Amino acid sequence: MIAFFPEIYPDELLYSQLARYHSRSGYARYVFTVADIYNNEKLVHPNVDFVNRYTPDAMQWITKYEPWEVIAEQHTMYPAYIRFLPKLRRIDAVNGILDCEGNWKNLMCMPLLNENRYIRYCPECAKEDREKEYPGAIVNPLGDWTGGTNVDTGATNRKLGSDMADSVTGGGLHGKDLSKADVSVNIYAWLKAQKTGQPVELFCAIGDETVDGKPYSEIVKIARDFIRKKGGFEKFAEWGLL
Repeated sequence: MIAFFPEIYPDELLYSQLARYHSRSGYARYVFTVADIYNNEKLVHPNVDFVNRYTPDAMQWITKYEPWEVIAEQHTMYPAYIRFLPKLRRIDAVNGILDCEGNWKNLMCMPLLNENRYIRYCPECAKEDREKEYPGAIVNPLGDWTGGTNVDTGATNRKLGSDMADSVTGGGLHGKDLSKADVSVNIYAWLKAQKTGQPVELFCAIGDETVDGKPYSEIVKIARDFIRKKGGFEKFAEWGLL
C-alpha cells in the first residue's frame, strides 16, 4: 500500500514523478516499487515517455492532483508526437493512452528499440519560435565554411589562433583536435579552394558521417596529412593556411 506520493511538477513527465517516489520510498530494491506502482510485477523496462498499466492504488495517487486526461496529455511526450498525426489518428492515439492499452505505440509512429531514435519537428515552426524569442539572432554562425579571400583573417580564437590568410572562414582554427569539424573541414575546404580556384561552401552537423560527399574519416585524414607535412600544429601556427 502506498502511504505517500510526491506531487507532480509543471511540465514534469509522469515517469519522473514515479522515479521520485521510488527515490523517496527508501526501498532497497526496484521490485518493491514495481509492486506498488505497476500492474505487472515482472515489468523490467517501463515506458519512460508515455504510460504503463498501473495498480488501482497508484492510479488513485497519480490522479490526486490532476485528472488522468491532463496527466496523459501534459505529463507525457504526447504533445511532441501529435503534431505530425492526422486528426482521427491523433484521437485514436490519445484514447489508447488514456486506456493504457491498444496500439497507440504504432499510432504514434514510435521508432523500434533497435533503431536510432530522433525527434521530428517542423523547421518553420521552430524558426518562428526562435525569431520571436531571440529577435535578430544568428544561430550557429560557424555552421558554414566559405573558401575565398574576402574574409576577416584575424587570429582571434582561443587555443591555436592561426592566421587563416587566403582562407575559408573569418578567423583561426579552434584548437588542435582534428576530430572537430571546425578544424578538419576548414583545412579541407581551404585545400579544395586552392586547388579549384573557386570559393568552397561546406556545412555539417553533429552526427553527419559525410562532408562534401566524402566520409568524415577521409576529411580528417586529409587534414592530418596536411598538418604533418607542415611539421605539426606548432609549425602550422607560425604561418596558418598560407
